[in-house]
Amino acid sequence: MPYYLNSPTRGTVGLYLERSVVDNRGVATGWGFGARPRVFVSYAHDSTQHKEDVLGFCEFLVGVGIDAHLDQWYLNERRDWQRWAAAQIQHSDFVIVIASPVCRLVGNGNAGFNLHRGLQSELRLLYELYHGDPETWTRRILPVVLPGRSVDDIPLFLQPRTADHYYVTEFSVYGADELLRVLTRQPPYQRPVQGNLPILPPRSQIRRFDAYR
Repeated sequence: MPYYLNSPTRGTVGLYLERSVVDNRGVATGWGFGARPRVFVSYAHDSTQHKEDVLGFCEFLVGVGIDAHLDQWYLNERRDWQRWAAAQIQHSDFVIVIASPVCRLVGNGNAGFNLHRGLQSELRLLYELYHGDPETWTRRILPVVLPGRSVDDIPLFLQPRTADHYYVTEFSVYGADELLRVLTRQPPYQRPVQGNLPILPPRSQIRRFDAYR
C-alpha cells in the first residue's frame, strides 16, 4: 500500500513547498522493494543562480528517495574530477544532463578548449557511450529542462526534438512526474491484458446484395 507524507522541497525561487505526495517506492517494478536508482547529475556552471537551481533540484531528488550524486557534495577533499565523473557516469543507473545555454554550447562543440573543461570531459564521455551503444545510453541519459530553460538548451547529440526530454516545472513530485516515473520505472499507463480475437460470422449474400439495390 502506498502511504502519504508531507514532502518539504526547495522551490524554484529558493522557497520551500510542502505538499502531500504518494510514496510508491515500495511498489516500483524495476528496482525491487526498497531499491533506489543511482543518478549522476551533469550540468554547466552557467551562473551562481544556475548552480543553486541545480543544487535545489538534486536536494529534491534525494528527498524523494533517488540516490542522486552532484559535484557540489564532494568538495571535502582534493579530487581528480575527470576520474571521479567518469566513475560516476559508468556506475550510475541514469545520467541526468541539465539543459542550459552553456551546456548546449559545450555539447555542440562550440566552446573554446580552455573553457568549461570539466563539462567538456563529461560530455565527450557521454557522446562516446551514446555513439558506441545508442540503445542502452538513449535510455540511461536523461536530458532535463529546469524552470526558465528551454528544449533548445539541450545539446544536439542528445536529440532534443527526436528523443524524449523531461521538463521539471517545480521541485515537487507533481512538477517532476514524468522524470520520476522514468527513474523509478513506474509508467503512467499500463498496457491491458491482450484479449481474444472476436468471432465474426459471415454476412449473408442476400444482405450484401440488398446493399447495392
